[in-house]
Amino acid sequence: MTYSIPVDETAEEIGRACPSLTKPVSGARPRITEVSYRRMVDAIRDYAIFLLDPTGRVATWNTGAERIKGYSAEEIIGSHFSRFYTQPDRDRGLPAHELETAIATGRYEDEGWRVHKDGTTFWANVIITAVFDDAGTLVGFGKVTRDLTERKRIEDQLWQVAHYDSLTGLPNRRLGVDRLQQSLKKAAREETRVALLYIDLDNFKRINDTMGHALGDELLKVLAQRLKQHLRESDTVARMGGDEFLVIIDPAHHPESIAALAMKLEAAISEPMHTADIDVNTSCSIGISLYPQDCDNADDLIRAGDLAMYSAKERGKHCYAFYNPEMTAKAVQLLAGEQELRRGFERGELELFYQPQISLKRGHIVGAEALIRWRHPKRGLVGADKIIPVAELSSLIVDIGDWVVWRACEQARAWLDQGLAIRVAVNVSVHQLRRGRFPLVVADALAKTGLPSEYLEVELTESSLQEDYDCVSTLETLQQMGISLSIDDFGTGFSCLNSLKTLPIDRLKIDKSFVRHVPAEEKDVAIVKTIITMAQSLGLDVIAEGIETPIQEAFLCEAGCPTGQGYLYSKPVPASDIPSLAGDQGA
Repeated sequence: MTYSIPVDETAEEIGRACPSLTKPVSGARPRITEVSYRRMVDAIRDYAIFLLDPTGRVATWNTGAERIKGYSAEEIIGSHFSRFYTQPDRDRGLPAHELETAIATGRYEDEGWRVHKDGTTFWANVIITAVFDDAGTLVGFGKVTRDLTERKRIEDQLWQVAHYDSLTGLPNRRLGVDRLQQSLKKAAREETRVALLYIDLDNFKRINDTMGHALGDELLKVLAQRLKQHLRESDTVARMGGDEFLVIIDPAHHPESIAALAMKLEAAISEPMHTADIDVNTSCSIGISLYPQDCDNADDLIRAGDLAMYSAKERGKHCYAFYNPEMTAKAVQLLAGEQELRRGFERGELELFYQPQISLKRGHIVGAEALIRWRHPKRGLVGADKIIPVAELSSLIVDIGDWVVWRACEQARAWLDQGLAIRVAVNVSVHQLRRGRFPLVVADALAKTGLPSEYLEVELTESSLQEDYDCVSTLETLQQMGISLSIDDFGTGFSCLNSLKTLPIDRLKIDKSFVRHVPAEEKDVAIVKTIITMAQSLGLDVIAEGIETPIQEAFLCEAGCPTGQGYLYSKPVPASDIPSLAGDQGA
C-alpha cells in the first residue's frame, strides 16, 4: 500500500528549497512518496520532523511526530504549531519568538515543556530552521522535536539527590550554602541583616552506638521537621551532614530576637522522641553568627557559626553562643595540630590500611581501598577523618598524598608478586590536583615500583570535581596513563549527566548513605537503581560502599552492581591481612 501525505503550495516551495526533506509524486497533485518519506523517518525514529509554512501552520507530518505528539496527519496539517505549547508559553509569545529567532539567525534551538494531544506535557528538545528560496524569500520552517522526558526525569532526580538530604528531605550543605549566599546578596542590596544558626546535636554518636543507626536516623528525621515548624517561609534549614544543621534567618532583626529563636529551637530539639519501647532524649549546641556585623561572606559566616557552636559545647552543651573575634584566635591554636602531624609523618608514624573490594558475583577480592592511619604514640590508632582535615590546613596534604601513592603502588606490586591481582584505590585531595604535578608523581611511582597502571585507581569526591579550577586535563592525563578514575561518595555532591559525559571517569562509587537502607527504603532503592542504570548507559563501572548485610548484597547483585565493599566482607585491615582474606584466589 502506498503511504503518502498531501502537501500544500507552501510545502512544495519548501521542498524545492530543501529537496532532501520532500519529494513530490508526479501528477496533478504533488505527493510525498512512501520511499523518500520513510527513508527519513526510518533513519531517525525518535524524532518528530515536519514542515511549517511562513505563518507557522503545519504543512507536513511524519510518523515520529504522530508518535511523540499524538496527532495524526489528518488532524494536524493546517493547524498552527503553537497548539503544542503550554498556555503560559503561548501567553508570553514563545512560539512567535522561536520563529523570529530562526528567521534572524537561521536556526533556533531550546528545551522546554510541550503538550501532547491528550493535554499531558513532555520535555522536548526543539530545533527550528528557517528555509529560504534562491531569491532569499522565506518559504517556511523545518522543525525537529525529540522527547527527552526520561532524561529530564533522571536529571531532576539527580538534582534532587545532589541538593537535598535523602534522609530528612532538607536542603543539603550545597544548597544551604547557595541559599545563604543569595540571602547575603539580597541583604547587601536592601541593607538588612541575616543570622546564621549552626546547630550540632549533643552526644548523638552515643545514641547511634547504643540504640542503633536506624533509631538515630529516625531521630534526625523527627528533629528536621521540628526545626521547620518553628521557622518562617523566608528562612531555611539545611542538613550540613551527620548531626549538624544550618538555619538561615532572612531577614533577621535584633540579636535578642535571634537569641529567643535559638532557645525555642533548642527546646524543640530537647523534647523526647517517643518510640514503641523507649523515649529518646537529646539536646543541641547552637552557634550564632550575624551579617554584616560578624562577617561579610557565606564561608566566613559559616565558619564563625561553627566556632560559636564549639564554644557552646565547651560551656556544657545544651545552650547557644554568639560569635566573637576571640573564637577565631582560639581556632588558630588548632593549627598547632598540623605541626604535630608533620612531626609524626616525618617520624614514620603513618601507615596504610586496606579495605577489600569484592566481586559480588564471584566473591573474590578484586580491589582494595587504601586508607591512611596514624599510629600516634599517645592516642593510639588515629583514623583518616582526623588526619586529613588537619593535613589540609597546609601543604602537608600534598606530601602525605604523594606518600600514599608511593606506598600503595609498592603494596600492590608486592601482592602481584604473590599472585594476587588486586587493584588499589587511593583517595586524592583537590590540593594535589591543583599543583598540576600529580601525574608525574603517579608516573614515577609506577615506574620505580614496576606496577602496571591498571592496578592503580584514583578516587575523587564529587565536591572536588566542582572546585573553581580546571581538573579535566589532569584527569585526562591520568586516564591516558591507564589509571582508573572513580567518583567517591557519588550522590552526595553535585551530579549531572553533562558533567559525567565530559569528565574522563571510569567508575562511580555509590555512597554508603544510600546503601545503608536498601532494600527497606523505597527512595534509597530508587536512587541506587537510578545510579546503576545511569552508569551502565554511560559505560561506567559501579561499586557500592558500606555493605553490611547479606540482604543489601543480594539487592545490589540483583540491581546489577558488580562490586562492593563494606563491613560484611572486612573492615580496613593492615596489608599483611589481605592475603589471608583472599584465601586461595591467587593460587
